[in-house]
Amino acid sequence: MSMYPDPAAPSVHHEWVAAPGDAARLARAATLSVVRRPTVAVCLAIPVVYVVVRAVLLGPDAWLAAGIAFPVVFIGLLYAQAARGTRASMVPGSRWVSGFGEHELMIGTPIGRTVLPYRSVKGIRRAGPLVLVTVAPRRRLGFPAPLFPPAAVDFVRARIAHTT
Repeated sequence: MSMYPDPAAPSVHHEWVAAPGDAARLARAATLSVVRRPTVAVCLAIPVVYVVVRAVLLGPDAWLAAGIAFPVVFIGLLYAQAARGTRASMVPGSRWVSGFGEHELMIGTPIGRTVLPYRSVKGIRRAGPLVLVTVAPRRRLGFPAPLFPPAAVDFVRARIAHTT
């Protein structure tokens, strides 16, 4: 957090302190949020369906393992990437804060502070222990859900609707 707070940034409304195991839990939630996207789920299902159909019609083959390995490796790499990011910023005891102003929201992490104008926020939704904030058609930022209680999510949605 900055030693010199910006007077124009929203004040702190919610605080969350990372506990042991939070980084792994949030990495799993982030991985699941990607895998559950319809396009990704279909892309992961195609090789599995191919392997099953080919094994039934032509019998098992050693190359079929590659069809099963692709989705498993892909999901493993997604998790590894998410875990790397969460381990760096969600060290047990690290303090996260959020604040909601008239025109922007603020997220404070151990790494720094981000202020997002509501006009740049395209959507917000809960995904288990995460809240996903969409800031562009294909860019989502994940934050711990305690920073965005249901009333805060509703407030952000109302501000997004107001700015569009």
